[in-house]
Formats: sequence, C-alpha cells, structure tokens
Amino acid sequence: LPPRTVIRAMTLSNTLCGLLGYHKSCKAIPGVRTLGCVTRAPQRRAGIVSDFAPDPFNPACPSRRLLDRIGDRWTVLIVVALDPGPQRFGALASRVGGISQKMLTQTLRSLERDGFVTRTAYPEIPPRVEYALTPLGRSLLGPLRALEEWAVTNLPAVASHQQGYAAAAAD
Repeated sequence: LPPRTVIRAMTLSNTLCGLLGYHKSCKAIPGVRTLGCVTRAPQRRAGIVSDFAPDPFNPACPSRRLLDRIGDRWTVLIVVALDPGPQRFGALASRVGGISQKMLTQTLRSLERDGFVTRTAYPEIPPRVEYALTPLGRSLLGPLRALEEWAVTNLPAVASHQQGYAAAAAD
C-alpha cells in the first residue's frame, strides 16, 4: 500500500482515539484492539492490518498487562501456594508471608478476573470461601516453578555480586 494510505488510516485512528478520550492514555476501547496510541480497527477496515500482533514491549498492548499480572511477586507466590489444591483465604495469607489482607484480596480478585483462579463460596455459617487454580492457572505452574528453581539455584551468585557491588560503591 502507498505510504499515504497508511498515514491516512493512522491519522483517522488517532483522531478516533482523541475523540473518544483514549489517545493520551492509550486505554483499550471495548471491543477494539489497540497498539500504542493507534487504534487498529480503522486500519483493519481499510485492509491495511490483517491481524493483531501482541507486542509486550508496547505499554498499551494487552500482552504487557498480562505480563505485569503474572510477573507480580504476589501472583507468583499465590499461584504456587495454590498448587497443592483449594485453599481458604486464611491459609493463603499464612502461606504467603508478608502479604497484607488488602493486597491478598486485590491479587485474588485480579487472578479470578483473568481466569487463573476460581472462587467458591459455600452457603454455610460461618461463610467458607475457597480459591483454586483453573486449568489456565495450572498452566502457569511450569514456568513459575522453573523461575523459582532458578532463583534458589542462583541466589548465592546474585548475593555475591550484590556484596561486590556494595563494596565497590563504598570505595
């Protein structure tokens, strides 16, 4: 396609984002995929873009938000803590030391929203709520276990480098 066609489509999409109030913040428009500040829908209609290509290096890309979610320290610990099976809130709070009640609640809600965790509330007194990994959440265990193993294996080397850096900075 001629460069002017692409520029016109991008200008149209930027204008659309601006009119809807999404241009500055790059928030996704419901039902429309975005890449940066440029909405891809007008380009797709113009036949310029055939499919959406995730780009985690782009802060507006949904894959970036997903990486932020699964790379969060509390997410990693909660997913690994749920590996043995369903857990109640208190058991999770005890297992994941140092997490506040508020942060545990927020992280569990986000994991539930994203489809990694299910929340089951039982109609009994006192109320009982259990959290469990979904198949999608279980699929995260392999990469997270590998990361955990790497951290444990390489902790002495990292600690040694940190001490060397601190000693050099003190000089």
